[in-house]
Amino acid sequence: MKSMLWIVAALLGLALGCSDDSSGGDDDGSADSDTDTDADTDSDSDTDTDTDSDTGTGQPECEDDAVWSGDYTVHDAEDLAGIAGYSVVTGTLFVDGTDLVDLTGLECLTEVGWLAFNDNPDLENVDALSALVVTHSHLTFYGSDSLTDVDGLSSLTHVGGNLVLGTPTYGGNPQLADIGGLAALTEVIGGVQFTGNTALADLDGLASLETIGTDLLVIDNAALAQVDGLASLTSVGGDMFFCDNPSLTDVNGLSSLESVDGVLTFGVAPEYPGNDSLLNLDGLSSLTYVGNGIQIEDNAVLANVDGLSGLTTLPSDLVITSNPALATLDGFDNLTDLGGGMFVFENYSLPTCEATGLRDQLQGEGWTGEVCILSNQTDSCPDDTTDCW
Repeated sequence: MKSMLWIVAALLGLALGCSDDSSGGDDDGSADSDTDTDADTDSDSDTDTDTDSDTGTGQPECEDDAVWSGDYTVHDAEDLAGIAGYSVVTGTLFVDGTDLVDLTGLECLTEVGWLAFNDNPDLENVDALSALVVTHSHLTFYGSDSLTDVDGLSSLTHVGGNLVLGTPTYGGNPQLADIGGLAALTEVIGGVQFTGNTALADLDGLASLETIGTDLLVIDNAALAQVDGLASLTSVGGDMFFCDNPSLTDVNGLSSLESVDGVLTFGVAPEYPGNDSLLNLDGLSSLTYVGNGIQIEDNAVLANVDGLSGLTTLPSDLVITSNPALATLDGFDNLTDLGGGMFVFENYSLPTCEATGLRDQLQGEGWTGEVCILSNQTDSCPDDTTDCW
């Protein structure tokens, strides 16, 4: 089953990391990415305009033309004071390994290149970012153990790269329960990832988001019960993964989604199981295009795939495995063209005739791809193990 290797190859495209050897204050800083979406790490930290951060009120004096050219790293309160009053940071603003509780001093910031938060366990809020409108590159949060909301991002309308709240590599934000502060966000040019946010119950803050430029990865969010906040989303420009969200019962919030240009996965990703409470995929009833393959694996109570009835073609593999409650494949009744293999195995409530019937349907349209039908519910139809090994 060599053609199944794409399933694990696509997962971590948004896992952005930051270097620990960046320096703060008036020195230059850098932030490295382990993907092709590197931020501009021009180390020129000259400033175009001097700023005066003493207003007598504890708030910095804001000047529209106060620009920090290049990258800036914050390791402590002194570093934070050094960037106070600036409205623009052209490179990466990297808040790394601090004991800061808030971001007082950044009240003037309206735009930044890459805004990166890494390992700030005491950070309780980002309220000081209330003027921020644009990140020209990524917005990333890892290891913000005390952060409960992102209300301070209420003016943010555009993310020019990836929006990442937690990754498998760098960890999540375990107390983050509310992303309502993202309600003004209308555009993400890159991808969106939510991983390891154990208190996050919904994605309601994304209600204005209509398109995602690359991947949508929703992984390991223990309390996530619904995705109604994605109701305006019509297209995903890359892969879409929903894995290890044990409280998620449906995807009804995806009712406007029409296309996924990459892989569509509900279930296992590397080191992550399926979605234990997911009952159906009915929320995908508007989906008519998937640009790569489909994997549906290890969803304990998933009973049907009827929500996929709008698909007529699939350019790559169809993998359906280890869904013990799945009883029918009627959701693929309109599928006539498959560009890869068909692998249906170890779905113990699925009659084998359901799987062979789909095979025959596709072969009747001229399909000649790989087939593995094995260890489903025994009935009058034999397994087809032609390409199982």
